[in-house]
Amino acid sequence: MTLTRLRCDECNVKIPKKQCILRCDICDKIKHSRCQNLTKSDASYIEHLKLQWTCTQCITDILPVNAVTRPRSKNNGSAPRFKIQCAACNGFCYSERNVRVCTWCEGQVHVKCWKEGIGCISCCEQMIPGYHAYHYELFDSLECMNNYTYNPYSPKHFTMQIGNEFDTESSSNSMWNDISELLVNCKYKQPKYVKPSNEQELSILSLNIQTLHSKIGNVRDDIGFYQKFDVLLFQETNTILDKLPNGISDILIEGFHEPILQDPIRSTGKGGGLAIYVNEAICDFEDIVTNINPNPEPENTCGEFQFIKIKNCKFDNKTFILGNVYRSPSRIPDAFNSLFDTILQKLHRHTKNNVMYIVGDFNQDLIKHDNDTNCQNLVDTAVSHGFVQLVSRPTRVTDKSATLIDHVYTNNVDSTLSCNILTVSLTDHLGIHTKVSLKSNSENLARRTRKEDKENREYRVFND
Repeated sequence: MTLTRLRCDECNVKIPKKQCILRCDICDKIKHSRCQNLTKSDASYIEHLKLQWTCTQCITDILPVNAVTRPRSKNNGSAPRFKIQCAACNGFCYSERNVRVCTWCEGQVHVKCWKEGIGCISCCEQMIPGYHAYHYELFDSLECMNNYTYNPYSPKHFTMQIGNEFDTESSSNSMWNDISELLVNCKYKQPKYVKPSNEQELSILSLNIQTLHSKIGNVRDDIGFYQKFDVLLFQETNTILDKLPNGISDILIEGFHEPILQDPIRSTGKGGGLAIYVNEAICDFEDIVTNINPNPEPENTCGEFQFIKIKNCKFDNKTFILGNVYRSPSRIPDAFNSLFDTILQKLHRHTKNNVMYIVGDFNQDLIKHDNDTNCQNLVDTAVSHGFVQLVSRPTRVTDKSATLIDHVYTNNVDSTLSCNILTVSLTDHLGIHTKVSLKSNSENLARRTRKEDKENREYRVFND
């Protein structure tokens, strides 16, 4: 049966997929069961046994007058159906009780589009500056960000906790200064300012997408933005591949290889799941290694982990390992930290000679790092294996809270060019954009040395 014919000839309304389809043996037209005064069980019985069936229209035409009562159409002999177009969203409203009048434009609008005394949303957008902007977007343009930050590597932070004696040592440690500078330079950034990566960079976007198959349409609508990234890592996909109506094609993104999916641990498919998309421009599909599985307990519900290795990155014989992580807020942090520690131990042979980035929604607020033992244990676990966390500002901002729960960990700070927070509006989480240098360690070290020399010269000039 072709999709173009799945309309009831009686009411011209599409027949839902799960509803029985009745075809008259005389007129060969499709009818709703409800338009034929049939119950669902009767219609299912006729369709299942493939019985010959005649619609009421044909029976009425064949039998004497009034032998069969035709089903009355919805609008037959009744008042015209109420229908007005909303002046704010241009949608239609079919009930008078759901209509309000804007005090400014005097247009009829939905209740949901009406903001009481200040008018409809259309008028609010036109007359109130920044009405639809999040507060961090407004602050971004004013260069006045919130003061909630994570930076345990700051000399000031060490001075407060350990004393002035440690201040001189931390200042002389260039690695700590570099980490601290990366955290200080972690800023909120609007998506329109994101530039495509060049041949010497790897651009990574991490985002808690909150149900991939329902948001894939939004991603495809804004494909120009997402194609600027080399790798997309999504958490909490809530997607099981076997349950998608059209399989993998339901979640394909133009310009990217087929996604590497990991089903949620829960059998319901909710509250978990991971996906990684690799841009076709950076490597062949055969160069993506997906059999890296350092998790000794795949069924452990404390956390979800996914790892891939990209060989010949940007077709320049570079290798990177990327990790994708999700921890449900209902899981015990201590148990997750223990599992994370075990996984990092298993990854040691991979991290020895390769640059690695582990990103995701850890659901542990690092803004509370100074006072939260679980957060301190998480960071200490990462540091003990040579990994540093790069995000310093809240990544989930609401009217009531601002939390840093989306993290980025790396074992090579020298390769990190920047780590910023993108104010994407796809979910209530913000995106994390990390730019990685593809140059060799010696080149990155030389870049850092030149930078230190410049700072030292400026310092001497200032003192002189």
